[in-house]
Amino acid sequence: MVRGNYLSIDYKKGEESFFFEIEQKDSNKSIANDIMLTLYSENLNSISNKSKIYFKSIEIGKVLDYSLTSNYKKVKIRAIIKRKYKNLINDKTLFYDMSSKLVELKDLELNINNIGFKPLLDGAISLVDIKRNEKFTKKSFNLYTSYKDVESLKRIQTEGSLISTYFDNSFEVKENQSINYKNQEIGFVKSIKFDDKKSKVMMFIYSKYKKYITKKSRFYKKGVLKLDASLSGVLFELDNFSSILNGSIELDNSSKKYYKNYQIFASEDSMKNSSNTITISFDDVEGLKTEFSKLYYKGVDVGKVTNISLNSKNRVLVKVQIYKDFEKFAKKGTTFYLKKPKLSLNRIENIGSTIMPINIGVLTSNKRKTKTSFNGYDNLENIKKAEDGVILKVVSLHPSSVNEDAPVYYKNVQIGKVNKIGLSFDGAKVLLDCLIYNRYKHLVRTDSTFYDISGFKLKFSIFSGTEIKTNTFTSIVKGGLMVVTPYEYHNIATSKDTFILKEELVENWEEISPSIKIRD
Repeated sequence: MVRGNYLSIDYKKGEESFFFEIEQKDSNKSIANDIMLTLYSENLNSISNKSKIYFKSIEIGKVLDYSLTSNYKKVKIRAIIKRKYKNLINDKTLFYDMSSKLVELKDLELNINNIGFKPLLDGAISLVDIKRNEKFTKKSFNLYTSYKDVESLKRIQTEGSLISTYFDNSFEVKENQSINYKNQEIGFVKSIKFDDKKSKVMMFIYSKYKKYITKKSRFYKKGVLKLDASLSGVLFELDNFSSILNGSIELDNSSKKYYKNYQIFASEDSMKNSSNTITISFDDVEGLKTEFSKLYYKGVDVGKVTNISLNSKNRVLVKVQIYKDFEKFAKKGTTFYLKKPKLSLNRIENIGSTIMPINIGVLTSNKRKTKTSFNGYDNLENIKKAEDGVILKVVSLHPSSVNEDAPVYYKNVQIGKVNKIGLSFDGAKVLLDCLIYNRYKHLVRTDSTFYDISGFKLKFSIFSGTEIKTNTFTSIVKGGLMVVTPYEYHNIATSKDTFILKEELVENWEEISPSIKIRD
């Protein structure tokens, strides 16, 4: 207080130096327990006496001074680590220059140093903690120029094991490519042995993640960008920055099957196509589009169409990839149908399919047996025939304006509808599949008569004038059929029975009103 400020020297054994940094008085007590290190670097770059040493962006030490080595080949940097962080230092510790490059582009690989402005201006060194239980005997370390260099060394020093995989050479796999599982790096590609048929890949898996590799494991190359477009909008999914150019190898454990060898697939789709694919056979799939048509279950997108082809019998074979719960949909008894758009005066269905590719609907089964090949239905009505009623075949010998979904009446009450319309093999007849609802199927007997009431009928007489007859407005637009059952009726009609469609109603049809019993 009387004489003013003074310098206090704390002696520590080491190499001689002619440059010193003055510390505050309260820090002199702890400097004896701090760790003195020497770092060797190819270049000084932005390192200075103001440079700090960081671990996870926390300052743990600083640079004391720097000079050239005696042979002038490297830069020698003296640094100090605070005593409370001394447990971070061991023989496996790695250091790198945080401020050497802000942006580096080399061999099409982009590295961005995102550390903030202060370390960039003053220079900074970062510590990478590899192993905590290693001995501390070294007093000098290499200072690497970037984190990328340290990352490669970190992988090598991390404990792990090698597993052998292969791929079919239809895509590119690179050494040091990251292997990820649930967005966590679990290893990297160690080496690749090329072969003209399939190449062998050695993967290095870190020890703590080895437990996730099982006989059900598969791998696929994850693309950089995933795009999913629909009427609702466009969804972009971008992979992590470290994989932005090369992509990454992803581990998948969703399969229920066991595999003899591990395989890398070109994409997630190709991997799932190898096991999670079913085949559906249709008569006609107009509007179905590969990669765009979806498989829907209760309004949820559960799969997509991956391939459409013809078989030897001119049936259309549609391959569908199921995303999840493959066993739930690949069961015997599961039914698939085309979700085609329907527009009429009283309803609109699947309107999105009028401007977008049509989709496939699915009804699951309670059976346990697995199945991967199915017969598809043209629409939902064809599936419901077994549940909602009976299909009766009606043959028309003359042209008719009846359309699909046209109503079938009994005493002006709708008891069913026209499910499907087709032509006989020789084209001489019109074949109608009529769905009669269960609650009304007892009204149609083997001796019942079907009449065509499509449109309207016009009668002209000089004495009585013109008379227009029609049943309903719907029958004008869509057509319709009328069923008349006689008083002396026979057995209930079944799907084995065939009826001839009459062109005109009998004049007294309204008066024919038998009392029909459900059970005879």
